[in-house]
Amino acid sequence: MLCGGRRPAPGSKAEAIDSRPKSLHSKGEDAAGMWYEVLPGVAIMYGALCVPGIATFYLHKLACGRKEKRTARLPYQWSLMERDRRLSGSNKYYKSKGLENIN
Repeated sequence: MLCGGRRPAPGSKAEAIDSRPKSLHSKGEDAAGMWYEVLPGVAIMYGALCVPGIATFYLHKLACGRKEKRTARLPYQWSLMERDRRLSGSNKYYKSKGLENIN
């Protein structure tokens, strides 16, 4: 029914609009649902967003066989890389020794 409680005239546009089902539920109430019903969808989205980052790490490790490349953007970072290269003994900054192996 439309406003005022009157029925629309047969064959009018208002009758077509009014004849749509009010709800898909048997009781005719709104589909609010419970808060925990959203958790499976959130878990799927979280997993889908985490997969690229985790896969990148393992693919890089598989392809290169070592840790990710360090970059020196500041002079202090460069000096740390040079220190690691000097202390490694193999002239490579990524093959560092532990503190117990440094003379």
